[in-house]
Amino acid sequence: MDHYNQTVTKTRLDLFLSEKSVKVGVKKYFEAILDGFIDINLPNGCLMANSLSSDVIVEKDLRKYLAEGFEYFEKIFVDRFEKAKSQGELPKQFKSQLTAELVVTFLQGLFRVSLVTKSPGQCKRQIQFFLENTGLG
Repeated sequence: MDHYNQTVTKTRLDLFLSEKSVKVGVKKYFEAILDGFIDINLPNGCLMANSLSSDVIVEKDLRKYLAEGFEYFEKIFVDRFEKAKSQGELPKQFKSQLTAELVVTFLQGLFRVSLVTKSPGQCKRQIQFFLENTGLG
């Protein structure tokens, strides 16, 4: 998992964090994920999402590792949303914590469902709708 985080996850997060605009950054983050659904040479999905099985969840250390990973992602998003609020890009009433939790939850579902039933086009429409309705679009 550490290797995956230092390569795939870091690349996606760098796209998000490198943009001055949080809205542009989050779009680039999701575009990188969509690229993984289309390009067979890129990893499809998320190692954390793909690790969520009953065998892993019942194992205490692995469950803790995954929980810490989700908290880490939420904190990255919260911090970036708060920065965007302080700079006036997002409204003061924007709920950074709740939105970060929703982003992480949405991502996990998107990764899981995309492996089975959704085409990249469907995923792209869902992402656009999600971002628009969270104020990030």
